Amino acid sequence: MNIYSECIKCSEELAVKTLYETRGEHALRKGEVIEIQCVTCRTLNNIHIDEFKAKESKTVKVLALSAFIGTFVFAVVAFLWLIYEKDVVMIWYGVFGVPFLIYGSILVYDRKRVSLFNRLYSKR
Repeated sequence: MNIYSECIKCSEELAVKTLYETRGEHALRKGEVIEIQCVTCRTLNNIHIDEFKAKESKTVKVLALSAFIGTFVFAVVAFLWLIYEKDVVMIWYGVFGVPFLIYGSILVYDRKRVSLFNRLYSKR
């Protein structure tokens, strides 16, 4: 997950990757202070973990959209196959809900992950 803070000198947004779901877990395993160098002003910043915020990932949104498109195409192909080959219509109307469930589940997971990180703080 990417977490973001501002440079102390130039207020440019700094990004750091973390493998942990909460600030407290990150503080226990890696320490409470993250040392990061600003790309624009080359200042070495020591930023406390509580000053970082997580944002929703664009990669997860692309993954959710591609999963939605893939499962929707599969549902349409399966539905058309059943109509023309098997003459079954009523059973497969529910299949069109599966792409929406997958898309929504992936986005909700990402929102909850970001919300959990931003909600819990480490002790200073």
